[in-house]
Amino acid sequence: MELDQALVDTVKRAPSALTGTQLARGVRLALGRTVKKPELGSAIAGAVADGRIREIHGLTKGKKPAPAYTALSDGDLAALLEPRLGNGSKPVKTAGLKSKLPAFLTPHFDAAIQTLIERGSAFELPHKPGFLLARKPRPSDVVEGARIKTLRTLLAQASTLRSTPVTLEDFLEWLDGPAGIEEEVQPLDEAPDLTPGLLREWYDADAAHSASRMIPIPLTWQRYMRWGIENGIKADSQRLRSIMDILYKEGQIWLEPCDRPQELAESEQALLVPLSLGPPGYFWCWSE
Repeated sequence: MELDQALVDTVKRAPSALTGTQLARGVRLALGRTVKKPELGSAIAGAVADGRIREIHGLTKGKKPAPAYTALSDGDLAALLEPRLGNGSKPVKTAGLKSKLPAFLTPHFDAAIQTLIERGSAFELPHKPGFLLARKPRPSDVVEGARIKTLRTLLAQASTLRSTPVTLEDFLEWLDGPAGIEEEVQPLDEAPDLTPGLLREWYDADAAHSASRMIPIPLTWQRYMRWGIENGIKADSQRLRSIMDILYKEGQIWLEPCDRPQELAESEQALLVPLSLGPPGYFWCWSE
């Protein structure tokens, strides 16, 4: 494979923008050899000049912010906000999410949020404008903060007059009703949406086109999101991390950090899996 083709293919397959270091690693894996910095720099400049890839600034942070390279549109990059929504345990302020995007992507913020809502990855809270939740809101979500303290006091007082005391937890369970209870997160081994078998299938598909056994976790995340859209299931970044963490601790997969985790986009940092020692894992493969 020629350097120019390996360069463009690496950028197009990436789930997010790549820093120069990440791009150099991907090209090295694709070619099976080291590429000298001047040679790679010339190839990058040529691909940017003829429009095959884009060079963007402001995506990385640090004392010396580096340019990044992508084939994604600004709208696609902005939609990578999803991991910042968390696991649905608490609402996220919409304005705070906007501040996580570099300046050149902020014009696409509203469209990106609308995409996440239409996809079922984010939900607006009718009782709390300006906040988003990474799961479908439940009736009990309206009970928060000072209301919880007041309700707990009232229920405790009322329970002194009842033959059977009632707790705040009892009240919230009643408020949600059967549907709310069914929507609670299921145990990992009962979850119908993401399984180690699916991870194996996606890994095999990516490994077949890679010169290395180690596959970037963000690439697996992209497969998970596409699969979720096709099957009407919400992709959950925390669920992916949780399954990978379990498989790692059981010795079923190996994890490897990237060279410069501090240069990763925040959307990618949110997908990293902690290792026993050192920086979190960015690449993964099956141990057998």
